[in-house]
Amino acid sequence: MKFKNLSIIGGGPNAVYALELLLKSIIKKNIKSKKTIKIFEQSGLFGCGKTHSKNLDDKILLNRVAGQISLGSYPFKKFPNKLRKYDYNFMEWKNRSKLKIIKNLKSSDWPPRKIFGLAMEQKFFDLIKIFKNKTNVKIELHYEKIISIKKNGRAFILGSDKNNRFLSDSILIVTGNYTSSVNCSKLSRNIHRKTKNTNCKYEYNFLDKLDRSEYWKKISNKDILIFGTGVSSLDIITLLKNRGNKIYPISR
Repeated sequence: MKFKNLSIIGGGPNAVYALELLLKSIIKKNIKSKKTIKIFEQSGLFGCGKTHSKNLDDKILLNRVAGQISLGSYPFKKFPNKLRKYDYNFMEWKNRSKLKIIKNLKSSDWPPRKIFGLAMEQKFFDLIKIFKNKTNVKIELHYEKIISIKKNGRAFILGSDKNNRFLSDSILIVTGNYTSSVNCSKLSRNIHRKTKNTNCKYEYNFLDKLDRSEYWKKISNKDILIFGTGVSSLDIITLLKNRGNKIYPISR
């Protein structure tokens, strides 16, 4: 990817994977030109992102076992020998940990999603350190949400929710799981319309609240209808069970 001033929208795991590939390519090609990479993450959770937040409940598990988790392009793309310590998978990362809850994980265990988030956070800041020490790439971290992108000749002007403007010649969008809205689908709009003036609350933005334990603790003795029976549904059921709630998941 050719750029002088790159904006990466999203600072979670997908950003980590993209940064690692960019970094390995710059080092392999011995690129010395000065560049800038701006990374925007509205949650401020760089590396882990919101979906794998380090603040999640321990009972919310990753959807794969520990022995299957990669933290990047290794072993298919590698750093040079002098940086080889930064090529590690999840099991190698957990073996270096001093925390028992991490170190005692077996390859066949389903780890809490927050632990994967901690691994990605460390990987993220390892990469930032290499960019700083081994390249001419300046990294900027921005704790804000990009709400507009406008073309200006060959450049792009990005606007944020903090009324800041940023100029870039290239943009990479790696937001992963998005925050839903009442207008995201016909079904969502219909549910919102039918529940608007009733005692039924339509919660469409649960991903944004997934790591807010106090929010979920307040929901008790309710009849709850969940549209979908995938991983997100299991997350919600895990947080709401054993509180007198009656939960009804619906699948197509």
